[in-house]
Order: sequence, then C-alpha cells, then structure tokens
Amino acid sequence: MIEYEVKQRKIDIVQRYKNLKALFDLEKSHEELQRLESQTTAPDFWNDPKKAETLMRQVQNIKDELKVFSELDKLVEDLDAALEFAEEEAEMEEPFYEILKETQEKVNKIKAEERKQKADENRRRNRDW
Repeated sequence: MIEYEVKQRKIDIVQRYKNLKALFDLEKSHEELQRLESQTTAPDFWNDPKKAETLMRQVQNIKDELKVFSELDKLVEDLDAALEFAEEEAEMEEPFYEILKETQEKVNKIKAEERKQKADENRRRNRDW
C-alpha cells in the first residue's frame, strides 16, 4: 500500500512539472522551431557558415528542450499508471517508486535549468544596464 505522504509527494512533483511546463511555453518553442527550420531550407543558408552554425545550434537546443518535456509527459503518464497498479498489487510498488524517483530527478533538473536561465538573463540585464 502506497502511503499518503508518498501520494502527496507524487502530486507535488506532477504539479511542479506542470508549473515548469507552463513557464517554458512549449507552444512558443514549437513555433520558433518551425520558423528556424524553415530558414535552414533557404538556398543561401550555408553562404554564411557562422550564422548557419548558430541557427543549427538554436534548432538543436529547442529540439532537446522539447524532447525533455515529451519524455517527462510520458513519465507522468507512467507514474499515474504505476500508482494504480501499486494500489492493486504490492509487488508493483517498486516500479512506482522507481518512476517517482526518475520523475522527481528530471523535474529537479528542469528547475535547475530554469534557475540558470533566469540567472543568465539577470547577468545580461545587469551588464547591459
């Protein structure tokens, strides 16, 4: 039987994830990715290799970000299913705890990245000020 505190922790982790997901504005990221990818198909794209390389790096960064959120969406779904199974069968508790731990680690990683981005933005603003 999964304890109440663990269920609350799961709810907490999922809520933190949803909050982070809203902060990252994934719809805007998808639109930006489409915009940048359309630029890569221009006939003169590789005429300026430095600019092309920078743009390709931006494309990859956005793809990586979207992949992380896609993986976490799947983990959250798995977490819900694992909780249901763990409630029904004691031997399913271990997989639930593993998925819970993995989800928490990934959410913490995204949160750390979000903090780093904010700190970088603040440094840029202060430098430009």
